Amino acid sequence: MNYKHILGKIFKSKDSPNIILSGYYKINKLSILFDYISKDNNKYTKYSIDYIYHRDYKIFNMITINKSKEENFFKLLNENIQCKNYYSDYKMIILDNFNLISNKIQDKFRVIFEKYRTTTMFIIITDKLNSIINPIQSRFLTIRINEVSPIEKRKISRCYFKDLPYIKKSKIYDKIYKLSDISDIKKYSVNPEGILLDHKDIYMIIHEIIINIKDVNEINILLIKKLSYYIEKYNIKYFHKELLNILMNNGILTINTKSKLCKCLVNNEYNYIKSNNKILSNETLFINLVSILNEP
Repeated sequence: MNYKHILGKIFKSKDSPNIILSGYYKINKLSILFDYISKDNNKYTKYSIDYIYHRDYKIFNMITINKSKEENFFKLLNENIQCKNYYSDYKMIILDNFNLISNKIQDKFRVIFEKYRTTTMFIIITDKLNSIINPIQSRFLTIRINEVSPIEKRKISRCYFKDLPYIKKSKIYDKIYKLSDISDIKKYSVNPEGILLDHKDIYMIIHEIIINIKDVNEINILLIKKLSYYIEKYNIKYFHKELLNILMNNGILTINTKSKLCKCLVNNEYNYIKSNNKILSNETLFINLVSILNEP
């Protein structure tokens, strides 16, 4: 299925179906969706629920909706659905990370999907299609976002560095083969200096730096700022998860230290998602990691 052709037709139609965007977790499906809807939006908070607002759509990240926020979330959702849209024929509700919610909550959504189908277009984004209950799947058009082939990745990347010698190109290709998101491939290709400086993943570079700092007072703040900026510059997705995997495989660290590192990264990832200052969040993480690694 050519998802670009299908999505193009859907967003030109006046009678668009509800859709499920499904695909490998490393593919940024929300970023793909922004190729068809306006990127000019704002962040809002109401009833302690963070969401993205545009006059034509609202985006809710379901990873932030825990049990304590469930009642407020559905209150806010119903307000947005029932509010008249003076700019468009219908409203659009986008539910990201839908695979992270329980079947019980999905049952509530099923009723909403059925009740407001004629006035609202619902878009579900999920990493796992089988995590969505059948009654919902049957009422949505499912669009699978397939991973880009190595040949296509090279074609996308090559036009940005045609004049580089082959040895440098090969380093960049080795990196982009591990990427699944087209926007990530383009960003690494446009700014490949991070790859060419050292033919290692940014996770390994950061791991080696923080593991070798033997005194908290020796932290190089400028280096921490640089690393924090790199993460945002290259839009490194699932950074916390990948760095945690490396730390957990470090045979020198004790179980107690790994436990503290795990808790630190999980908490920081949660705060990172909610933060408006991503670089500051990254800097805080690195300082906390170094502090844990240097505990007696």
